[in-house]
Amino acid sequence: MRALHDLGKMEIGTLEITTVILVALVPSVLYILWIRNTEICKREPLFLVFLVLFFGLTAAFGIAFVIENSLVYLLFENSSLLNRFLWGVNGPNPEIYLFILAVIIAPVVEEFVKASGVFLVYRRLAELEDGMIYGAASGLGFAAAENVIYFGDALLAGFEVFLVTAILRTLTSTVLHASSTAISGYGIGKAKLFRQIGRRSRWLQYVILAVVVHGLFNFFAILGMIFSQGMEIYFAGLLASFAIATIAFRIMRLKIREFDTMFLSQRD
Repeated sequence: MRALHDLGKMEIGTLEITTVILVALVPSVLYILWIRNTEICKREPLFLVFLVLFFGLTAAFGIAFVIENSLVYLLFENSSLLNRFLWGVNGPNPEIYLFILAVIIAPVVEEFVKASGVFLVYRRLAELEDGMIYGAASGLGFAAAENVIYFGDALLAGFEVFLVTAILRTLTSTVLHASSTAISGYGIGKAKLFRQIGRRSRWLQYVILAVVVHGLFNFFAILGMIFSQGMEIYFAGLLASFAIATIAFRIMRLKIREFDTMFLSQRD
């Protein structure tokens, strides 16, 4: 997640701001409609789906921003005894800083915060796929807010940079946010439904799995920046991140369809 003060320095007009917001928001809306419509029987109400997406766009992003920046300040950007104990007088090198921020702090904070959006509609979770759909909605709302920051920054560097950034993030990180939080949503829904029939299932393990998937995605995305051994490593990392996001998204849709088919067969 990029710092919001970077966006504040941008000297762009109303048209550019509107473009950035639309390019960030429209893909998330289209993705969630696609995911919701994967379910044939008893589709989730659009109002609730977009309510959770709005939560991800606003509250989840805001909470994660505050927590992440507080942790960064505590661990890296002050002269406290803790900071000196961890990194010494000179602080951590840039590669360690980037790794901890992208692979540990961001996935942990963001996945737990995004998962909280599913609890807004906890009473509505009547099927295994319901939690996945609402989880994806929360993740996509979060992705849209995050993309506003990245796209605005990219637009300052030129239209070509903006276009490439928009395409890459729409196909990778946006998809990843939907898929990872769908894992958490599945766990939350499963725990509720299993409790109703006297069986035990813990949702925490699914949030942890979402953190792992998110962390792997981020690790490969920054691989070239950590090792700095040529463009081959950079592009290999991006390809691996794309594969993780794409596979996770496909599995999510297949599972939604599978659970929905199970419901249809039971009804017949």
